[in-house]
Amino acid sequence: LEQYVKDMYFEFASDVEALDLSDPASKQQFLKLKAAVGEKSTVSILDEMRRNIRQMLNDKEDAKETLRKQVAAAQQLRTDEARKQKQSIEQLRKQVEAAMQKESAQGKNCEELHESKEALEKKLQKSIADLEKQQQDLKEAIVAKDEEIESLTERSALRENILIAKETQLVRLTRLEQQIQENRNAHNS
Repeated sequence: LEQYVKDMYFEFASDVEALDLSDPASKQQFLKLKAAVGEKSTVSILDEMRRNIRQMLNDKEDAKETLRKQVAAAQQLRTDEARKQKQSIEQLRKQVEAAMQKESAQGKNCEELHESKEALEKKLQKSIADLEKQQQDLKEAIVAKDEEIESLTERSALRENILIAKETQLVRLTRLEQQIQENRNAHNS
């Protein structure tokens, strides 16, 4: 039972994950860590594993909150950009109307007015097309962020399920160890 708990500790220890066991220095460090863990009691190892699991769960929640904030910021950016685009389109339309009224008021001939109107309409259409492309790019960026969030949420949920299962095993192991100790004490007395 003690060996099982120590093996499980190494499965979750973050300082072990960083070691490259093909490197002699890392292997030596691993052996020192294993010896240090071997000297600890099973209860202290279980407590440390429980703290590590809780820290992992807290880190996961912090990451989820950060992603939520990023999505909210991206959505706000998209809303602001759409509002700016609408304002730009309205401003261009007003410019076209003002130019047409000015040309009409000055009494220029119909041909010049028509050419000016076409030039302004082309400019307006180009601006509208550019704004629509920017909006489409923003939508694609938000979809990509949404997919990233969904992927991270799925991975987080899977990891959480694994951590909960391991914590359940740790609780059972602690109970078994206590029961074994009680049985030993009862047997010895």
